[in-house]
Amino acid sequence: MKIARVLPALLLILVLAGVGFGIYRSHQVAATHARLAATAQIVGAIGSEKGPLLADPDVVSALGKAGLALRVDKVGSREIVTSFKPGAYAFGWPSGAPAAAELKARAHAAGDVTPIYTPMVIATWKPIADILQANGIVSGAGQFRRVDMHKLAELMLAGKRWNQLDHAEGFPVGKAILVTTTDVRRSNSAAMYLALLSYVENGDQVVDDKATANAMAEKLAPLFLRQGFQEESSADPFSDYAAMGMGKTPLLFAYESQVIEYLLKPDAARRSEMVLLYPSPTILSKNVFVPYNDAARRLGDLLANDPTIRAAAQRYGYRLPSSAAIPQAWRTAGIAAPDTLIDVVDPPSFSTLETMITVIQEKLQ
Repeated sequence: MKIARVLPALLLILVLAGVGFGIYRSHQVAATHARLAATAQIVGAIGSEKGPLLADPDVVSALGKAGLALRVDKVGSREIVTSFKPGAYAFGWPSGAPAAAELKARAHAAGDVTPIYTPMVIATWKPIADILQANGIVSGAGQFRRVDMHKLAELMLAGKRWNQLDHAEGFPVGKAILVTTTDVRRSNSAAMYLALLSYVENGDQVVDDKATANAMAEKLAPLFLRQGFQEESSADPFSDYAAMGMGKTPLLFAYESQVIEYLLKPDAARRSEMVLLYPSPTILSKNVFVPYNDAARRLGDLLANDPTIRAAAQRYGYRLPSSAAIPQAWRTAGIAAPDTLIDVVDPPSFSTLETMITVIQEKLQ
């Protein structure tokens, strides 16, 4: 009799519990749907080197808290501009101010923002840096030194080989002295190399007319053609540089951010052997964010101003326009990069760069 009286009560409790759980789950699902509905899904085209930063968990979390979620396509900076189609993306984030200025004009964008920038450097190795220093081309000491681009360009254009230099015992090979770059037809870092060399070979003047652009491209084309195969993305040649050493890549034109990010890893292979050469004159790669709509403008503001994202950017080796000194975390890791870069030159306009690239492109085909 007791069981008969208790059983209906137990059944009632179970039914009520089931109903309560169902109500709880329905509210939970509804809340999830509401959060998703409130999240702006933004699709953009970016230079490949910024992919790791945007995929960083701290960055993803910071954007999520602001109601933004990203999907990005990694595209060469030049292609971001030349393949622009209204409505295809919410923003473009190429590397280099010339590409961004042209993109802004083509997109009729209302504004832009520069959250990060990085100097261009030549990544090398201690024996190579020492040889160049013994020949009066490199100056300074330690892991961060300075390279005279006039003298280096003179060597390369003359077709000099490493074993023809004085004190070449550390690298006595018949390999031509060349700086390895990415494919100038597709990649911003190679375009910045072309911009810098054209300035040096044009009497320390920015190339600003078509005739001079054609002449400079004809003169400098061998420095690209003689490299052989060139990668489209800046990540690939840097991986080869880090993994294979100076035998594969004695000199690599790279973003400072790539090298700093690598040096910040305590277990990085060959870390102590690497040397960064800062060109003189030098050139910067400004990562200008070009938004096409309001959601993307909000994203640009977060990239430039959110403290979590700014801290992440410095972990990936980037400099911030609002910070005069290198981050303390770099100093703690023994990275003695220069705070201030002097003798910084501007790149040519996008159309002038296009003229030079087109000349070289025809020779590469």
